[in-house]
Amino acid sequence: MARDAFSPDSKEPEYDPAEVAGLLLSTGERLIDLLGQETALLQASKTAEIGALIGEKTRLSQIFAAGWRQFHGNPAKLDALPRDVRNRLLHVAGRLNEAAVENEAVLKIGKRAAELVLAAIARALQAQRPRPIYTAERISPVPLRDQAGIGLNRSA
Repeated sequence: MARDAFSPDSKEPEYDPAEVAGLLLSTGERLIDLLGQETALLQASKTAEIGALIGEKTRLSQIFAAGWRQFHGNPAKLDALPRDVRNRLLHVAGRLNEAAVENEAVLKIGKRAAELVLAAIARALQAQRPRPIYTAERISPVPLRDQAGIGLNRSA
């Protein structure tokens, strides 16, 4: 039985470490710029414009992750790169991590703000909802205001 190329058991093909490093450098730089744009849009509350970035961010992230896996678990490949390429690669990885941390912090702030707004709306709606009045025989969905109650003595 042939293994599926996308199954968890399948290995990614091996590529030249220098080519992978070049791809990681260019993809990492583009991903850093994209995360910066997204962070700026989030800070400016321009959420409608962020949707256009999501597809490209996902694509670049997948490319970067696939490239980085070529070095993960085999540090000798990373060590085999020329020192300047390795240093640039590690610098890009560090900058990408910083951009991702900043982006995540802004996303958390936005999420928390949205949760607070939704909670305030829920409380306002709850406060406007009429409270039911419970009686022995029925539940009145609307408060009975300005009405006098009548009591009957059936024991006589």
